[in-house]
Amino acid sequence: MDPNGRTPQRSKNTVLPFLKAAARATTDECIDLTGYAGRPVVRLNGKGMWASRAVWILAYGDPGDLHVLHTCHRGIEGCLNIRHLRLGDDADNHRDRVAAGRSFVRIPRPRSRRPARPGIRCKVIESGRRCDEHHPTHDMCSKHRRRERLYGDPLIRSTRALLGAGTAAVTHECVMLPASYGRPTVRLNGVGMTASRAVWILVHGDPGDQYVLHTCHRGQEGCINVRHLYLGTQQQNVADTVNAGRHAVGERNGHAKLTAKQVARIRELAGTMTQDALAAEFGVSRQAIAHVLHGRTWGGAQGPVPKASARGERITVAKLTEADARSIRRRYVRGSRWHNRGNRAQLATEYGVSERTIMDVVRGDTWGWLDAKEAQGHAIT
Repeated sequence: MDPNGRTPQRSKNTVLPFLKAAARATTDECIDLTGYAGRPVVRLNGKGMWASRAVWILAYGDPGDLHVLHTCHRGIEGCLNIRHLRLGDDADNHRDRVAAGRSFVRIPRPRSRRPARPGIRCKVIESGRRCDEHHPTHDMCSKHRRRERLYGDPLIRSTRALLGAGTAAVTHECVMLPASYGRPTVRLNGVGMTASRAVWILVHGDPGDQYVLHTCHRGQEGCINVRHLYLGTQQQNVADTVNAGRHAVGERNGHAKLTAKQVARIRELAGTMTQDALAAEFGVSRQAIAHVLHGRTWGGAQGPVPKASARGERITVAKLTEADARSIRRRYVRGSRWHNRGNRAQLATEYGVSERTIMDVVRGDTWGWLDAKEAQGHAIT
């Protein structure tokens, strides 16, 4: 090594004869390859490797996946004596490093028993005995606080014990789950579900795809009385929700754009205004107005539901009268000269409407509620 701490570059002609001599060594003294910082590395047959491995290859051939170990434990210092080399696996290599004092071995420190932390003793009395476990800030230990958080009672140990009052109920009164806020949920056999469904499973078995419903309509409040439970479909569940008054209808629906008063007013104006005009006045679509008028929405709101929409001259945008419609049908039937397009256009000009309107009246597409005989048996060419 030079004065600057750098390893000098050695030529192949200098290192290879030294390695061959180490491979034929007859002495038991260490043969060190000096001038290297740490374990020496050389190149043999174009491959970089430890110098000790290169000596073994020159003496015995390629060792494969095995390690070349040192019996003198001076491989890190550059010993290349073939008499000090042997083969070993990963475990032998590790034991060799430990024996040479070059492997990090963690020495466990003796643990001292942690002194009891000062705190508050648990005041829960279970099976006639006080718990007396310490907790730094609460008057219950961690075990009983967890039970209270899960089941609402520090003395309840499991879900089955929690639901026991509902599964074994003999009264027809509602049995409420302790400390339930809204519809209670529990875990049974590792699966989360509503408490009422868990009660049904414990008593009758898995209901499958059916819903567990309540005859008392108090499932939302936490009733788990098995006498109040029955199975039903999705449609029955929705009907049960409506009967219990929990279905979001009318103004309680978050998507409602009308109020009950506006719906009643729309139904009052149905005979005097078109659906488009009503939609523009109340800020909704024409389809929404149609649903309100036909009772498809807001069925329970006040106001009469029209049995039929406005027709004939009651439509404010109507351009023909009932007499005009009857006259158009008679004149079209009587004179075959009106069958050509030019005469149709003349008839449309006479009544101030389009030719399409004339043909709709004749075919019965509009004003079809008039005498049906006028629209029968006339094919339009």
